[in-house]
Amino acid sequence: MIKTNSPLLIRYPTLPLALYCAMIVGCALTTAFSITHVVEQYGIYGESLSRLTRLQQRPAATSDARAAPRGESFLEGNTATVASAALLQRVTAAVSSAGGIIISSEVEQGGVPSKDGYLKVVTNFEMPQASLQRVLHDLEAGMPFLFVEQLLVQTGVNSAKSAQLRVRLAVSGFWIAGRR
Repeated sequence: MIKTNSPLLIRYPTLPLALYCAMIVGCALTTAFSITHVVEQYGIYGESLSRLTRLQQRPAATSDARAAPRGESFLEGNTATVASAALLQRVTAAVSSAGGIIISSEVEQGGVPSKDGYLKVVTNFEMPQASLQRVLHDLEAGMPFLFVEQLLVQTGVNSAKSAQLRVRLAVSGFWIAGRR
C-alpha cells in the first residue's frame, strides 16, 4: 500500500492535480511545436521542389559555350609529378590559346600536394588586356576544377605595347593520390 500521509499533500491537496495539468499542458505544447516544425519543413521542401522543377524546365543551352564542360573533375596522374605537369600544361594551354606569351612557370612545393591534396602552379606571362578574362574563364569554368589562388596584374609593362599586361597567376587543382 502507498502511504499518502505526506505533510506536503495534506497541506496542499490540489498539488498533484496542478502538476498533472502542467505535464499535460507541457506535452500539448511540445506536440504543437513539433507539428508546426514539420509543417514549416514541408513548406520549405515544397518551395525547393517547385524551384527545382522550374530550373529543370528551362530550355537547354544550345551553344557549346554554355554546355557543361566535359572531363575529369580532379587532376589526373599516377604521381603528384604527373598531375602537376598536367596542371601546368592546362594553364599554359589556356594562356597560349588566348594569345599570351609565357615568361616563366613553376610547380610550387616541388610537386608535393598540400595537406588537403591540392597541387599549385605559378605562371608569369604577358598578354593583351582584352584576353585576361578569357584565360580566367577558361581555367575556372573548364575541367578539371581549377582555382585561381593569386592574380597579380601589372599594366603597361612596355611603352611600345601599352595594352600588354604582365600577369602572375597561381592556380591550384585537387589531386587524389594514385588516381588515374
